[in-house]
Amino acid sequence: MKAAFIIGSSLLLVAGCASDNLHESDRGLEGTLRAEVNQREVHLDVHHGIVKLEGKVRTEADRQRIDSLVRNTSGVVAVKDNLKVTLPSPGIYGAYPSGIPVHVGPGPDLPPTGPVATLPPPVVIPDYPKLKLQAWTGADEVVANAIARQLTPDAVPRSRLENVTITVRNGAVYLQGTIDTHEERDALIYAVQRAGGMNAIYDQLQVQ
Repeated sequence: MKAAFIIGSSLLLVAGCASDNLHESDRGLEGTLRAEVNQREVHLDVHHGIVKLEGKVRTEADRQRIDSLVRNTSGVVAVKDNLKVTLPSPGIYGAYPSGIPVHVGPGPDLPPTGPVATLPPPVVIPDYPKLKLQAWTGADEVVANAIARQLTPDAVPRSRLENVTITVRNGAVYLQGTIDTHEERDALIYAVQRAGGMNAIYDQLQVQ
């Protein structure tokens, strides 16, 4: 009886040590992953080597990068990826509405405007009084007004867009000037897409 008690106690001690080692391993893995991911809005939890990801990332590319990084980290058994993408990433613009390509870079130059009197009046946006939104024709003015309706503080947060010019010419939208962050740039492009009616968007913005 005594021997059975000793054996049972030994097994419990071994199991307890194994459990402590497992918890220590999870804590070490979690610390490693937090340092590698280094995203304030991404929360992760490790239990028996299974990593649960929660929170928000800016783009689908960011989500895929974090997911791949975690999966390829030694000690990770499985990943439960519950990350939410807040904005579309460059390269997949056009998903909403579909068929509107976004070209990043210089793009075709806009020709001189000619007499200002020949252009429709600039579109005034109360929330962004210093943003310049100019259409070239009556048809372009319809698109410009649709864009203006999409530009609200909720759609483009934390940005006054004071140094941005949006030009609509022959159905194409040109975004020019400087903007504070990549997040605001993405939000602006997404808002323009939602307006619809254009055949292309030329992103010529510079992030400060």
